[in-house]
Amino acid sequence: MDDTRVNRYKEYRQSFIKEGSISVEDDSSTTIVDISSTTSTLPMGQVISAVQEEEDKKNREQIVKRNRTIGIVIKIAVAVLLVAGLIVLGIFAWRR
Repeated sequence: MDDTRVNRYKEYRQSFIKEGSISVEDDSSTTIVDISSTTSTLPMGQVISAVQEEEDKKNREQIVKRNRTIGIVIKIAVAVLLVAGLIVLGIFAWRR
């Protein structure tokens, strides 16, 4: 009956501990920590700011795409009006 949930979890955690890994109980002022070799969670603020940056980037891309589409539509409309104006001018000029 020694195999309790707490003991199993403790064994589970011990299975992930590597030789020479950083422990919480170590004096962090005397040891130099290589951040790339540790695993940890990111602070919530950093995660939220990264998500907001991605959303801002997506919004900027949508705005640029919309502006391009509006520019193309305006150019096509001006071209159609110009051609229609030339046709009307030609009709009036050649009618006589």
